[in-house]
Formats: sequence, C-alpha cells, structure tokens
Amino acid sequence: MNPRAARAVGPAPAPAGALPPAPAATAAACAAFVLIGALQALCGPAIPALRPAHGIAPATAGLALSAPFTGAIAGVVLYHRLKSRDRTRAPLLPGSLLLTALAAAAGYLVRRARTER
Repeated sequence: MNPRAARAVGPAPAPAGALPPAPAATAAACAAFVLIGALQALCGPAIPALRPAHGIAPATAGLALSAPFTGAIAGVVLYHRLKSRDRTRAPLLPGSLLLTALAAAAGYLVRRARTER
C-alpha cells in the first residue's frame, strides 16, 4: 500500500502567522463593512451642523464623505495589481505609510492656508 494514500485527507495545518481561514476572514470583513456603514450613516446627519461652524460648502461636505470610499476602491484595485505582480506584501506597508503621511501633510497645508486668509 502507498504510504501517501494512507494519510488523512483534509487541509494541512496552517503555519504560524498565517492568515485566518476564509470563514473567519469573511466574517471580519462583513463586520468591518457594517461598522464603516454605521459610522458613515452617523456622519451624514452631522453635516448641517458642521457646515456653518467650519464654513464649508455642501459640495465640499459631500466630497469629504465620499473621499474615504473612493480611496478604499482605489486601494483595493492598487492592492490587486501589486499582489498579482509580486507575491510578497513588502511594498504595501511602506507605500501605505507614505500615502498616509502625504494625506496628513496635505491636510495640514490646506488648514494652514485657510487660517492665513
């Protein structure tokens, strides 16, 4: 009898530090989706109070609410392209940190320009 045929059939044990199994990852993604939706729903009713306090136009408020979702979609597409080209995650962390720093710097510069007017 072949020794390989005598083995139990089933998935191999996950190595240490491996990603969670698909059902757990799916449940976590669904929970995150619901949480983000709830937070977005809470931001919408706050716009009428925030607009006069900060002097922003309705279009600017709408853009501020839409920008995170636009960025999320762009991030998924970019991640897919990077992941299909290179099987490692090495460029993703430095790239995301760089984009975060650029966004923070842009926010600082916009705020500084508004206060100097």
